[in-house]
This record gives sequence, structure tokens and C-alpha cells, in this order.
Amino acid sequence: MKDSLLQYFGESEIAFDDFVIKTPSGSVLKDAKPVKLEPQVFTFLLLLIRHKDHIVSRDEIVAEVWSGKKASDDAIRALVKKLRIALGDNARAPTFLKTIPLKGYLFIMPVHIEFHQPDWWRSKFVMYGSYAVAIILITLLVQAQFGTFNQNERKLNQAAVVSIITHMKGSEVSPYLSKNDRLLFSHRGINDKSLQLYVKELNSAVSKRVTWDSADYVDGIFSSDASQAVVKRRNGSEESLILFNFDASFNVVSVETIQLDKAILSQHINAISYSQDDNNLYLFGEAKTDGALIVSGLLHNDSTNTSDVSLPQSGSVEYDTALNEEPYTAYTEVTNQNVDSHAQALNFGLIRYNIESTQSVILAFPMSKGARVIDAKESTDGEFLAVLIRDEKHADIYIQGLNAKETKLVKRVPQLSNSLVWAADSSAITFSTEVGELFNLNIAKQRLYQWNELPVKANEVVSQCGEYCFVIKESEADLINIVERPFVFNKPAYISTNQFSLTSNDRFPGYFENGNGIYFLSLSESALAIKRYIDNKGIESIYDLPKTSDINSFVLSPNENFFAGELDGRIFLYNLDMGTLLFLTSAASKNTNPVWLTDDIVLYQQAKSEGSVIYAHDVVSNKVKVQAKGLQFIKPVGKNQWLLVDEKSQAYLYKSIRGGSDGLKSKFELPVFSPDLLDESTKFADLDSINSSGFRVINNALFFISHHMGLYLMNRVELDTGEIESRDLGLQSVLPQFDIHPDMQKMLLVETSLAQSNLLKVDGLTLTTRQINQVVTETPSF
Repeated sequence: MKDSLLQYFGESEIAFDDFVIKTPSGSVLKDAKPVKLEPQVFTFLLLLIRHKDHIVSRDEIVAEVWSGKKASDDAIRALVKKLRIALGDNARAPTFLKTIPLKGYLFIMPVHIEFHQPDWWRSKFVMYGSYAVAIILITLLVQAQFGTFNQNERKLNQAAVVSIITHMKGSEVSPYLSKNDRLLFSHRGINDKSLQLYVKELNSAVSKRVTWDSADYVDGIFSSDASQAVVKRRNGSEESLILFNFDASFNVVSVETIQLDKAILSQHINAISYSQDDNNLYLFGEAKTDGALIVSGLLHNDSTNTSDVSLPQSGSVEYDTALNEEPYTAYTEVTNQNVDSHAQALNFGLIRYNIESTQSVILAFPMSKGARVIDAKESTDGEFLAVLIRDEKHADIYIQGLNAKETKLVKRVPQLSNSLVWAADSSAITFSTEVGELFNLNIAKQRLYQWNELPVKANEVVSQCGEYCFVIKESEADLINIVERPFVFNKPAYISTNQFSLTSNDRFPGYFENGNGIYFLSLSESALAIKRYIDNKGIESIYDLPKTSDINSFVLSPNENFFAGELDGRIFLYNLDMGTLLFLTSAASKNTNPVWLTDDIVLYQQAKSEGSVIYAHDVVSNKVKVQAKGLQFIKPVGKNQWLLVDEKSQAYLYKSIRGGSDGLKSKFELPVFSPDLLDESTKFADLDSINSSGFRVINNALFFISHHMGLYLMNRVELDTGEIESRDLGLQSVLPQFDIHPDMQKMLLVETSLAQSNLLKVDGLTLTTRQINQVVTETPSF
């Protein structure tokens, strides 16, 4: 055990679950029976407990367990595996040790530590404590002398403290926190098919489940005192808003369906928030059919009759022009009297619904085509409404005066955002982004700042629980594993298959030509790499790629000399013999789905405004030729035979009259393919998705994976007849990436388990002193 851990624990007794650890002797007991741990594993366990509620990074593990010496990812994984075995933990559904992808490891089991400080520890404490006191006194004197003592600067040096609010196996969805710290959320367990509703006190270890049927309950919101909750119930294609009434112990008192206007019911309706006085609901309406008018609406109870006010017509409001209008009006009112005539026209809308009167008014915001309202919340003083609106590329925050009915502020934010919360004094808004960051919009300064020290990625910000404290939903982490299974069309009773112990994100597997190993792409905590596994030899890393998860294709050439793949929209080529990587395309265009035509020629698709174009690239001569127009995907599947996929993802088999791929070496001998050829082809499937690694040809048959009615299917298409046959792969989610062993007895699949996430309380964040400059839309002047 390392000195730093010895100094911290001294003579103590650590208890968790059925385990007891006694230090400094190092004895570990489970149910009073000794458990043997290797020294490094024991040190790792103490390190996790020492920093409980803090993600222990790879660097911290190496520094403590290996004293700062080099340690490979495989060594760390082996260490984690040994600890899991000793504790009886399951990586897929952890009880003790949770893997935080790309971050490290978190000990999630509650721990009780009883310290017994003997004389030797007390003497060390006095010695070190004297030094610490002296240093602090000197520091205070210097700061007093030079005026450098500053609370904000001190806070910058403090690490954020993370507390896990939910410890449930599975994923939390739609969290909402009331003013009195009561939490409402939806949860899907590991083996559950539906999302059920749960409630809990924020700091309680116990959650209560409210719903028990087979429907999904999502997008729930609490009233201020948590006595009411509005939740969306989704059962197949049927949707409704349910109002729950609770007593002080979270027991359900009554349940009723909210009755909305007929026109509003023609839309998909989600609950967003209560008003500050709890008299009104903010709802989000999304039309079930495409509307011609792209605006946002706010409905509320208002005695003013503005039925003579017309809504902006489609195309009459340009987004950039509207943002710079002087004076600026962000919305148009439509009261309950004419809501029926206008709500049908609203493609996306924000609805303010009066619970008692059920009356409505629409406020239509000018929005760009395709934009939608994501979130809306009233400020804590009830003066303003913050509305988050975004399209595929941009997100904007509107600060709307509720009484003056004018827009106070409009800001374009630097990242696409998905939720926002107000500060307690209504001076600022914090919002989360799709990349997991938290930003702060200061209303008075009209500037954006970033919250630092966030130790996890925030998928959603739920509430601000203090000046530097937030409740967040962490980003979900899918477990993606390569598995080897008996070939589904054979189903032998007895066969040995490999059960790989790889990282939590491995994909694009492919067998060697002789079948004695596999290639695959691996994203670990520290790197993205091409790796291979050889039977009886283990795993080795071949090449480290730029660290990004945006690799959507990865295919091996027929002669196993090259890999072609798509990295951030560019087609790259990796030479296995030379160990070199080069890009075939530039970043100026988006290129996808590389396919090997021969050992030297690779095909790839490029989306253009006039339609899809597929190019053939000769890697020897570096010549490029257009090979197909108006098709999304082409692949040779046999002698003079091709798989063609049109732009609607419909798959066809086409038999070429002239030269096929068999005799083609490095010359461009094929005609340009076009949609006209589909009339001469045999259609066999409508595809869910298209991926280079999602098609295999073996024994004169084409294989691909599809998803239908909750089932994943392996499909076989006979190339001679076009007949299709399917086999069930089960309920486990699989990606359209697979390979079939040369002997057709086994196959490789990429399985994804249910995303794992928790609700967290993060305290101790700090704002950057540097302003973020890319803030941009200018605030309209009044």
C-alpha cells in the first residue's frame, strides 16, 4: 500500500456491502471470511474508496498503483477485471465499480469508514499539520499584504464534488426537480421494455415507482411543492397527458387525463414546465403532419382578445432579418377564440395551458424553417420566460418579458443545447450542450461564460441547487461489444466460440481469411486504435488513429493489405504492411461507405445537392472516376452481379451484361450505374440503414441485418433467385456490422447493451473568467 493511502486511512475499518477492510494490516473479509487480493488490486480498491464520488482517472491509477511508471491499457483492464472478480461485480450491471467511458472508474457502493488513530498516526498528523498551518499562515500574510485573497480565485483550485442521486441499473430519462427538492424521472431497467415513472426525495437513497403497466411514461414535470405531476403516457401510437396528484409521502391520490383543445390534440404534446405560480403548464406541441407554417406558439389564459391578429405567413419572416428588427417583437398573440383555426398550422409550438380554465393564447415566435422549441422556463421571480429554440445547426435563447410582452434578449449559443435552468436570483441561465458542457448566460452583461471543473459530461441540466451547484443527467454510455456466436442459419448444438474481453466500445469486426483471428476497431479510455486478436496469442494494437468516435465505416481489402474507412466524413486508407495512414478525400466534402471493388480500387459515396454520386478510387494510380449517379450504395456481390441501393434505401440485385468485377484489376472497365438500371433489377428489401460493414457475400448468398417489430434479423438473399430468408437474432440490440467465419459455423456480431446513465449532483463548479466570444446574435436595441 502506498504512503499517501496509509496516511489517509491510518488504522481504520472500512465497511461496504458484505465486505470489511482493516488497515494498515490489509486484511479483507467478506461475511467474516478472508478474501485474498493482490497488492496492486488492494491498492486500487483503496484508491477508489479514498476518492469515492470522484471519477478516478487512468493517470491517477498509474500514479498510485504503478508509482507513475508506464502501464498499458491492457494492464489497467486486467487490474479492473481482477477487482471485479474479487468483489463479484458485473461490468454490464455494476454494483461496486462503474466504468465511465473516456474518464475512468467510479466506486458506487456506499462506504462507512471508522478511523482508529494510534500514536504513530497522531504524531505524523501533528508533524504534517504543523507544516500545513505554517504554510497557511504565510499564505494569508502574503495575500493580506498584496491584496490577492479572493474567494473566486480560491474556488478555482477546488475540485468539484460529485454525488450520485440515482443508483439504479439502467438509464434515467426526463428528470425534473421541484422547488422543494423532490425528483421526478422515468427509468428503464436492464430487462424492462418500457419506461416507468419514479419519484424520490433528492437526498434520499430510496426511490418510489409509480406506474406498472406496459406503456411508456416520459417527459414528466412537477409542480413547485411536488403535489402534482404531469406526465406523457405513450402506448403504441396513442399519446395522452396524465395529471398525477400525490400526498406528502408520494402516494398517488388521484390520476386524470388532461383535456386539451381539439386542435391541440392533433399534435404530439409534451410537458415542459409549470409556471412559477403553478396555475399554468408550458407544453410543447409538435404537429403530427407537416405544416406549412414554421413558427412557435405559446398558449396561455389571457382576457385580452387578439383574435384579429394574424400569424406570420410561411416565408414572410426571414430569420436573420427578424433578429435585427427595431423595435423587435418576438411573437404574435392568438387567443383561445381562434386557436382551432391556427393551431393546425403550427408545426412546432410552445403551449401555456391554464389548468383551471383550460383557456389558451398562442404567441408565435419567428423561426427558421425546421427549427423547434426545445425548452421553456419562467424565471424564479416570474418576470421573464426563457425559450430555447434550435434547428439542426444553431440554438438560440430568447428572454421574453411576461408582463411587458417584449423580447429582452436573444442570443445564439456556441453549441446545440437541449435544456436550461434559471439561477435563483434570475440573473443568469445555465444550459447544457450536446457535447456535455455547461454554459452560463449572464442576462445583465448579455455574455456567455463556461462552467469549469465539470468532471462528467452533462447530457441535461435539471436544476441549479446553489451558486456553484447543479443537478445534471450524465451523458449515457452505451456498452458496445463484439461477440462470437454460432452461425444463425446452422444452429449447431455444440460449438466453441470466443468470448472476448475487450473494451467497452469495440466494433467493425472481421475474420482473417484463414479464420484464426479477427481485426476490429477499439475505442478505449485513452485511444482509438486498429487492433487484432489472434487465436492462442491474444490482442495487439496495430495503429492508433485520431481519437474520435465518429468512425462510421471500416472495411478490409480482399487481399488484407489495406483498411478503408470513414473518419469525420473523410475516406482514409491504412496500409497494413507499411503501417501508414493517408486520406483519399478532403474535409471539404462529406464522403461515406467505402467498399472494395478489387484489391486496389475502393468505392465511396459523396452526397451532393444534385444527388448522390459514387466514386471509384484507384489507390495505385490515384485516379478517380464517377462510378454511379443517383444511387446511395453499390457493391459487387458475385460474377457480373451487383447490390444496388437507391436513395430511398431500397435494395436491388442487378446482373451486369458486360464485364464484371472478377476480371477487373486496376482498370476502370465498368459502366456508370444509374437508377435506370433498377427497372432491370430484382428488389428484395427496404433497408433500415446502410453501412459498408453491413453486407457479406459467401456461398453465392448475400447476408445483411435488419430490424423489424422489436426483433433483429439476419437475412440471406440467394443471388441466383433473389429469394430472401430471415433468422431471429433475439431482442439484444445489434449494429449492422458483422462477419461470417469462412467455415460458416460461426459469426461475429456487435451487440449494444442498454445505455447507462445516472442523475448527479455536482457542487464546486467555477465560471471561466474568459468570456466566450462566439456568442453571436447581437441583441436587438429598443
